Amino acid sequence: MRHTGLAVTFLLCLTACTSQLSARVPTLAGGATYQQDLDTCERTTPRGTDRRGERFAGCMVAAGHGAWVEVATGEEFLVRQTQPHERKVAEEQIADCYKISKDESTFASCLGPTYRIQRWDARYRRR
Repeated sequence: MRHTGLAVTFLLCLTACTSQLSARVPTLAGGATYQQDLDTCERTTPRGTDRRGERFAGCMVAAGHGAWVEVATGEEFLVRQTQPHERKVAEEQIADCYKISKDESTFASCLGPTYRIQRWDARYRRR
């Protein structure tokens, strides 16, 4: 009986740790389709994927919303697109730039002019 309880507890913890919600990064709505895009990006960003949060952010950015990305130094930036991107392209670009960026200038230059970044500001986040 004790082993069954431990097994159930383990499975619940494992399910919570691999939940789709673990991919969510803070985002800002860019239009009326926010909730639909949020659900789509959670569903289409595969579990266990390398840099899953950054890929989720790319999906949301490609959908026209803003998403927060934290680079290696711990700095956080709101990323938005300045022109439309395919979802997979934005996911790859943001994930790749996140990987090599050490600060604001390297992140911005890596993403290029088709994205706009803005340094973290507490006014943009809801608690």
